[in-house]
Amino acid sequence: MSRPARVGGPRMALLGAAAFALSGCFGGSGGEALGGRSIDQQAPDLAQASRLVGALSDISVDADDAPRVGALLGDVASAARAEAPAASALVGTASYAGDFLVREVGGDGQESLLGDFALSVNFDDASLTGRLGETMIINNDDRRLIAATDADITGTVDGRTMTATLDGRITVGENVAAISGAMAGGFAGLGAETVAGGMTLDVDGDDGVPEPFEGVFAGDRAPR
Repeated sequence: MSRPARVGGPRMALLGAAAFALSGCFGGSGGEALGGRSIDQQAPDLAQASRLVGALSDISVDADDAPRVGALLGDVASAARAEAPAASALVGTASYAGDFLVREVGGDGQESLLGDFALSVNFDDASLTGRLGETMIINNDDRRLIAATDADITGTVDGRTMTATLDGRITVGENVAAISGAMAGGFAGLGAETVAGGMTLDVDGDDGVPEPFEGVFAGDRAPR
């Protein structure tokens, strides 16, 4: 059996039962996000996202997920320090794939959602489309659950920056909840090898109050 761990090191507590849904079968908590975000506010950009890395590194995740989370946070920090892309890297089309991690707003801040995404970027017409991966991992202190995910991403590109919205649903057992959110970030590295930034995600609760999450994402460009 796996043990929960903080990204910075293991914690000696056994993994609990996985009969768990967001705030009790998608019941919302409302409230303010990390840094005072409110529901429907835009996602943090890459510079702001890099400052969230420290807070996100302190959350508890399953030991199996800790290496993945650590790599993601490292990629976001590296992207914020990377050189700007050459103009020649921001033409034509490109595909990116990577991970995201968002942390609950309010409460004890230990509930998190970990998943992956894929983007298709058209620099010439300044557009992007994509999807979240088919599954999302819900971590809440010593509890871990895998949810089915069905969500689309649509956005725009402006030079080395990008913004997008996402819309879809997640399913946990027989419970289905609508999700919506936003991504804001930039392309980093001389060849625009990375896309990274901040992400918000709101999960509709069965009490009508969305549960807000905030965090980061980062992905690598596929070889041409």
